[in-house]
Amino acid sequence: MREVLQAISRLANEGKTFAVATIIGHTGSVPRRVAKMIIQPDGTTIGTIGGGCVETEVAAQALKLLKEGEAGVHVNSYDLVEEEFDGVGMNCGGKMDVAIEVIEPSSKLVIIGSGHLTEALSRIAKMLGFEIVVLDPMAKKESFPEAT
Repeated sequence: MREVLQAISRLANEGKTFAVATIIGHTGSVPRRVAKMIIQPDGTTIGTIGGGCVETEVAAQALKLLKEGEAGVHVNSYDLVEEEFDGVGMNCGGKMDVAIEVIEPSSKLVIIGSGHLTEALSRIAKMLGFEIVVLDPMAKKESFPEAT
């Protein structure tokens, strides 16, 4: 798990887009109960959510979401039974609920100046998901709590 968390931090700091699959629920027999896996746009993965067909299915779904630009969290359930019984080709017999979160780099907004309009712009830009940077030697941190 440490490797996955470190990779999430590294990829986010590098401004890369990727997906994180997390087991959020399970019933019955499953290969893993707590796990995360990163899926990158080129198909490479870091970590595992249990291997086998379910992992292949989750990676394929994540790649589809990445390709289509579907930001946010998407939850899917997977029956770990043989395919002829509407499963994913595994014989564990349980069921896994997996959240796939698409992580996109945030856009950075550099604001020069620190007047009242800049304060309002900073608040609005933060609501829209921008990383805020304010450049002004007179700017006060308390006036721009959203800014990095």
